[in-house]
Amino acid sequence: MAESAARRPGHTALIAGPERLTYAALWNGALRYASVLRTRGIGPGDRVALLLDNTPHFPMAYYAALALGATVVPVNVLLKAEEIAYVLGHSGAKMLLCGRSLLGEGEPAAHTSGATLLIVGGEETRADGRREVHYGDGGGAEDDDEAEDKDEDEAEPTEGVRAPSEVVVPGGVRGPSEVVAPGGVHGSSEVVAQEGVHDPSEELTPEDVHGPSLDALAAHACPLDEAPVPRAPDDTAVILYTSGTTGRPKGVMITHCNLIANIETTMVSPFDMRPDDVLLGCLPLFHTFGQICGMGTCFRAGATMVLTRRFTAEGALELMRAERCTVLMGVPTMYVALLEAAARQPDRPRLDRPRLDRPRLDRAYSGGSALPVRVLEEFEAAFGCPIYEGYGLTETSPCVAYNQKAWPRRPGTVGKPIRGVRAEIARADAEHRIELLPPGEVGEIVVRGHNVMAGYLDDPEATAAAIVDGWFRSGDLGVKDADGYLSVVDRKKDMIIRGGYNVYPREVEETLVHHPAVAHAAVIGLPDARHGQEICAVIVPRPHIARPDPALAEDIVRWTKQRIAAYKYPRRVEFVDSLPLGPSGKVLKRELLARFGDGRPGL
Repeated sequence: MAESAARRPGHTALIAGPERLTYAALWNGALRYASVLRTRGIGPGDRVALLLDNTPHFPMAYYAALALGATVVPVNVLLKAEEIAYVLGHSGAKMLLCGRSLLGEGEPAAHTSGATLLIVGGEETRADGRREVHYGDGGGAEDDDEAEDKDEDEAEPTEGVRAPSEVVVPGGVRGPSEVVAPGGVHGSSEVVAQEGVHDPSEELTPEDVHGPSLDALAAHACPLDEAPVPRAPDDTAVILYTSGTTGRPKGVMITHCNLIANIETTMVSPFDMRPDDVLLGCLPLFHTFGQICGMGTCFRAGATMVLTRRFTAEGALELMRAERCTVLMGVPTMYVALLEAAARQPDRPRLDRPRLDRPRLDRAYSGGSALPVRVLEEFEAAFGCPIYEGYGLTETSPCVAYNQKAWPRRPGTVGKPIRGVRAEIARADAEHRIELLPPGEVGEIVVRGHNVMAGYLDDPEATAAAIVDGWFRSGDLGVKDADGYLSVVDRKKDMIIRGGYNVYPREVEETLVHHPAVAHAAVIGLPDARHGQEICAVIVPRPHIARPDPALAEDIVRWTKQRIAAYKYPRRVEFVDSLPLGPSGKVLKRELLARFGDGRPGL
């Protein structure tokens, strides 16, 4: 961020609704935040938690903490108070920076854990009747629709957020015009005054009923006037918490070396991020995909990120048109939604370049979970834009392998390992040693290189089980072909054993989504007295299917039976309106197992 602000101070770094922040303004805001955090006792090695939506406050807070040598602990905004308190307590977070709209869960969590609370953004009416304004957090009170969204399960990776109306550059307010800090990135931020625009610093007060306001304090603070605190390569930069599919979430320690090496490498390939690129930032910034692959590579390249607080397919299409986005990063459910929205819009944009002088979306990247080949092919046919599918994990900072421009794409694979990283296939049943397998054999994907985490925070036993002989055991089953392309077969724990045969759910799902009535499919193994496990397909029908019935279920079973081996096809079909998703877009199969694992026989 500091380097890009020095190289391109007047270039637009961030677009949030009608607002634009230059690199100079964004970095100046981060330095003002850093100045406040330092006066509140934050220094090298301290842990600062961020419970923030996708607003300009997130990068300002993120880089403010890093500039002080502190460790950032991003928190999933969908968590409830007890879950947040666990993350704060386990990480040893000294401070929580909480969006005002998230105080309902964040404030009690901070109280329980003993973390100092600073409030970011939002708006509130003070006890004395004066309205206290903080731009950029979408307002303190949610409307009914938003309140319902917040209470839903983890159904959308970017649930419960919406675009900001105005953005505060701490130290002043601005309208739609861009702000550049004169005299370089460490100078005071000059505000471009607009008639009728109110300066919130006149009413902002450092304290309110909930606690201190970071924006109010930053409005009167001088930017940090010294270089960012140097840190060693193996010092922890970020602690990212896993989704906790096998118990309590684990804190993944990502070092400065992990962070910088992954950003520097992937910026060049696969993401090919250039200064004139415009990235549609619809992934949650608290998650490693949006934070490191998106925000990190974009800002390192000096490019522009168009930030959206809540993903909707129609909104994304409109942003692509309006902001002439060139890069899209998303999870498979987003690509499915974009296809469905495009089908409803006869005037949908072709995203291939109609004129050489007009920027357009010329590449898209998918991660987080498996992208069905059908979706990839339909998206490329509809939009004229290639999708590059890749693979990564929180523990690998995150990128491991990607389809890249340097060699032919192979749909259905996740490409080849990124530079400086090895990804191989090892025997999955050899728990305490690594035995590599030859090409063509299915086994556990193991990874080594600059991207592998330092370990799990305060969990040496889990770290020792995950990192064996210098290799990180992913828990994913995969296969490499003779040309070095990696394919992810499935999660090791999701594999179904039916009558002694191994069944990989992803293979069955890939078949199911080609059925004309199927929009999404998730395959799970349910307990079965005769076969050990029975195969169940959980189906989201396509929009034109008004009422799925037993006849459709039977047709899906019959159709699938004709296309895959007899031991693989589903004997039971269940219909749902939507699949439960985690923040990375992965289907939460544990919830499907809990819902449908009732012992009923199949069809």
